[in-house]
Amino acid sequence: MKLENQVVSLKLAKQLKEVGYEQEGLFWWVKYKLVRGTYVKGFDEPKKGWRLQYGNKEGYRDEFLELCVASTVAELGEIFPRGYESYKRTSGDSDWICNDNTHKIFFYANTEVNARAKMMWWYLKEK
Repeated sequence: MKLENQVVSLKLAKQLKEVGYEQEGLFWWVKYKLVRGTYVKGFDEPKKGWRLQYGNKEGYRDEFLELCVASTVAELGEIFPRGYESYKRTSGDSDWICNDNTHKIFFYANTEVNARAKMMWWYLKEK
């Protein structure tokens, strides 16, 4: 499975950051900045735009124009209050569902982590 399918999508990571989701984690969506006309090197090669990167944000903060935590499904699972669940759907367009304990609020996504991220966004916004 690709790493991109195991962490929150860039779009959802940005939305979570906007509603105050804590910016701590193992993986980061990072936007490289230009230095003297060249993109700053991450590991071995110059990179343009947004990329997924592993590491501590403190070690990289001067290299990037912007960063958002790319939470894993496990990291999101540890944060949720009791009563929230996610499960794989057997039919329909979206593969994963995340819902609250009342079964009145459902979020759908192509990956489990994105379904959980949508629920977390709603939870933080309503809090």
